[in-house]
Amino acid sequence: MNRLWFAVIFIITAFAVCFYEQAYTENFCREIDSKASLAIQALNENDNGKYYECIKDMDNLWKKKNDMVYSVNNHVLVDELSFKINSAYGRKEKVYEIKAVAYAIRENNKIKLSNIL
Repeated sequence: MNRLWFAVIFIITAFAVCFYEQAYTENFCREIDSKASLAIQALNENDNGKYYECIKDMDNLWKKKNDMVYSVNNHVLVDELSFKINSAYGRKEKVYEIKAVAYAIRENNKIKLSNIL
């Protein structure tokens, strides 16, 4: 009977960790995407100050959350996101690439049969 309870508690814990990781990654990618959208809007308005502020916000968000993001996601995509954020200060076309990589991380992390198999 104790083994059965242990198995039930283990499965519940595994599901809880899985859903937490999903929510954390989704929230992180959504925040990056919204900041990148604001940066694109600033580019369209030729507001360089607002653009650099958005990039700095993305960089601060990255520094704040990168440990957890690295622990639950594909390192290649996460490294690429880090590189693109750091290189967006001097090259404005990188913002579109940041949005694409954030979308790829979000899609690769979703619980889908194709991601499991």
